[in-house]
Amino acid sequence: MSPILQATHLAVTKDRVTSSTPLVFSAGLLIFFSLVLSGCISAHRTPNLEHIFAIARATTGKRPVIIIPGILGSELINSKTGEKVWPSAFRTADDGLPMTPDLASNHDDLVPGKIVETVRLARVLPEVYVYRDLLEALRHYAGYRDGDWNNPGTDGDKDTFYVFAYDWRQDNVANARELIRQIERLKEKLQRPNLRFNIVAHSMGGLIARYAAMYGNIDLPGDNEEIRPTWAGAAHINKIVMIGVPNSPPKIRLARPPCFNFCHTAARLDSSTRI
Repeated sequence: MSPILQATHLAVTKDRVTSSTPLVFSAGLLIFFSLVLSGCISAHRTPNLEHIFAIARATTGKRPVIIIPGILGSELINSKTGEKVWPSAFRTADDGLPMTPDLASNHDDLVPGKIVETVRLARVLPEVYVYRDLLEALRHYAGYRDGDWNNPGTDGDKDTFYVFAYDWRQDNVANARELIRQIERLKEKLQRPNLRFNIVAHSMGGLIARYAAMYGNIDLPGDNEEIRPTWAGAAHINKIVMIGVPNSPPKIRLARPPCFNFCHTAARLDSSTRI
């Protein structure tokens, strides 16, 4: 499993994320960037994307795709000032990045922005690519265009990808339920009640996608109640591609970087499936 955007001080229990220690902003930056630099977004062998996506690029009417980044992979914006709080090494405000083990107390003025495509570690250093290569592969090789959740347009139900950015400090269940609500609103705007999406989810984003598929827009039951998957959210989903998702206890293993494996998997998502 690639360590990209994984934070070792976070633990997932019953699909909820909790923190064992408060996340200090500077420490968070250090963890984030050290993991970024150790993953597949550092120097790596670039696959032949034109060849891999040849069929997808030539095919029109492909199902829309939803990209769900991993922990730390979404920007956090101060809704009052508009300033980017995460990731940012050059903030002017002193807000910090509040995060405590009590998830309820993490509700503040920060809201999710865009997916983190690139980051700059210092003014004199070049940008580091995070999710940029993934999005660029979809844009320039696979024949997809950026989608707008609020204004999808008349053709937003095909050949389009949408990014589900979220506040990764919050409960995974809350974020999964918000994902379902966004999908439902999008389908209403598109007037496509039976539309199903392909989902590409990385790291903690895979836990969100999995919960959304298994339970839809419902919370977990009480402590003494049995958890029974309803698969209500599966009505919105065609396929889920999971990359580096902790679905089972972690194991130390060597493998090709997930950015390489993703290209081959994603290229086959709609090779034989049309809307």
